[in-house]
Amino acid sequence: MATNKYLNKIDALLHPTFKDKTKSLREEQANMSLDISDRNVPYVMYSFDKIPTNLKSGILQPYFRQNKASILSMCDYFIFCFENGKLYVLLVELKHGKDNVTKQLYAGRCFAKYIVDTLNRVEKINLTPHIRLISIRNKNICKKGLQMKPVKYDKDNFCTFEGNSFQLLEFLK
Repeated sequence: MATNKYLNKIDALLHPTFKDKTKSLREEQANMSLDISDRNVPYVMYSFDKIPTNLKSGILQPYFRQNKASILSMCDYFIFCFENGKLYVLLVELKHGKDNVTKQLYAGRCFAKYIVDTLNRVEKINLTPHIRLISIRNKNICKKGLQMKPVKYDKDNFCTFEGNSFQLLEFLK
């Protein structure tokens, strides 16, 4: 994983407990795993959906009452990329079956905007994130040898992944 100065600033802003240094997307419960092919695109990846026990408060969003499960609902991965002078935030949700992914991806979008807005305020910069919502379902992970289908976003920058390897560069269009 290569980085650049803006990704280093994101890294310095976010708690290291949430950083994912692997080169794959995983959903343990669904026995799903997908390798990331970065082709030297600078990126850093975080996972905020599982709250580690080593945080003092034990929760990611301590400002809210925890009586609604939807408050803590979050997409599986945040991948911050920098390519051609643009900051991209790829929000990824892996799902087994037909469960809806939009609520978790929308929650991720709100949190990604908050992260970038905080970075802009603290660092006195003006980055505009290009946020992409990506659904990966186990039925759309193809066997080795098959190419990744072209990425097509709808009006909400949402797409469903189909392929055998997460080609990072393909999502930065």
